[in-house]
Amino acid sequence: MRLIVLALALLASQDAFAKKCSATFRSVSGSVTDSQGAPLPNAAVGVSWAIGRKPGGPAIGHTDADGRYSIPVRIRTMCSDPAPKYSVRAYTATQHSQEERLEDSPGRLVVPTLRVTEKIHFEPVAPDEATN
Repeated sequence: MRLIVLALALLASQDAFAKKCSATFRSVSGSVTDSQGAPLPNAAVGVSWAIGRKPGGPAIGHTDADGRYSIPVRIRTMCSDPAPKYSVRAYTATQHSQEERLEDSPGRLVVPTLRVTEKIHFEPVAPDEATN
């Protein structure tokens, strides 16, 4: 009988622990514009995060025809972990936006408009001598 009571108590405590220490769900949303301020359709948007010093992500999405996006993010956390900090950046084939950093808040994280203005610098790669 004591064993059954102990087993039930253990199961009940695990359930309570699981409720306190579960995954964090967020929706990261915003809009992306070009250097003139016009909505930028089909831009890639990346969300990364860090919990303490542990990096996570990315979660990636694309803007719609009006330059808007909403990216679902699921983060597994431990009870003792600090709140996640987020980083968001938009990309086209040749340009990117500046990085926006966000603190965690419940539910939806709204990002200031990302303006894609910075050129991506490509450096030539020397051919591999083994392939010649």
